[in-house]
Order: sequence, then C-alpha cells, then structure tokens
Amino acid sequence: MIGGPDLEKLTKYSDALLAKMKTIPDVVDADSSLVTGKPELRVVIDRARAGDLGVRVADVAQALNTLVAGQKVSTFNAGTDQYNVRVRAIGQFRSSVEGLKQMIVSSSKIGW
Repeated sequence: MIGGPDLEKLTKYSDALLAKMKTIPDVVDADSSLVTGKPELRVVIDRARAGDLGVRVADVAQALNTLVAGQKVSTFNAGTDQYNVRVRAIGQFRSSVEGLKQMIVSSSKIGW
C-alpha cells in the first residue's frame, strides 16, 4: 500500500509499481485501487467549538457517515427477497462543501 497527499505522484508510483508487478511471473491479477477523478475532502472538527455547543465528535462522525455512505434504517421484503433500506443525502449534498455546510448535528445544549 502506498499513500500520500500528492495525487499526481501517487498515480505515477502506482502505475510504475503495477507495471513492474505484472512482469513478475508468480503475481496474478495485479491491480490498483487508486481511483482518479474522485475528489476527496478532509474534515477537521473544531473540538473546542463543538464542545462549547454540546456536540460530540462521535455525533459529527456519524452524521458525516450517514450523509455520504448512508445508514441502514430498515429492510424491505418483496416476496422471498429482502432489501436493505439506507438513508443518505442526495447527490448534490454528498458531493459538495456547500452540502456539508447544511448538515445538522444534534447537540446536548441546543434543542431542535
């Protein structure tokens, strides 16, 4: 596994390593999990401010996970098939900073 902040270098190194691995006879199905073109956003929680507002860091993490990945809330049965029901934000709110700014996280000090 390789990692780092420079996507251009990671792409270059990944391609070179993958090409080298494919020349080794005993290596089969060499592949890369690197996906380019999918932007990533890093969220840094202001812990002091969150604490002042009565917001737990775990609640922020859970809200972000629900927003992006979704959360299983139920199951749906159709005949003999069963489907998981997940709740998550619609695309435009999952893929932009503006969508994140509209996210609401529960607080022990502020009631809704």
